[in-house]
Amino acid sequence: MAELPAPEHAATAVAEAQRQFEGLAAQRQQAADAFAALGGERLENAALQARQAHDALREAVQENRDRRIRLEARLENAGGTFDVLQDAEADCERLAQTLAAQERQAAAARRLHEVLTQAYDAAQRRLAQPVIDRIAPYLDDVFPGSRVWLDEQLELQGLRGEGAE
Repeated sequence: MAELPAPEHAATAVAEAQRQFEGLAAQRQQAADAFAALGGERLENAALQARQAHDALREAVQENRDRRIRLEARLENAGGTFDVLQDAEADCERLAQTLAAQERQAAAARRLHEVLTQAYDAAQRRLAQPVIDRIAPYLDDVFPGSRVWLDEQLELQGLRGEGAE
């Protein structure tokens, strides 16, 4: 059975660990403040708005497709009435143009969402890396081969390493 360290050594080790913890907590707060200063929350809101716009445009595209199908069916059942046929063709052409415009808007909204999500992820990684680099040597002493796992709010979620979480 391993011998326990002397109480004064244990107290010193605990005090040192507490000091390091407080330093790391201060670094984490600085990183969170820097994230907020870089507009992390605005990026998150912009990404959410882009996602909502994309969803709304997708619904509009589907409605226009459904209307075009109904108009095409009406055209087939028109019974040869020339005026009805011309009106339906004009409606069909207008709807095709509207559909194309909405598909372009949906593609732009999708791309905006992707770009904002990438920017948000990059900013988050950039802010978390100094904290991870600072605690890595201490972590390696206690759990060799492990890495810190932080969530989106830069809070410790656990450790990863060698196939285990």
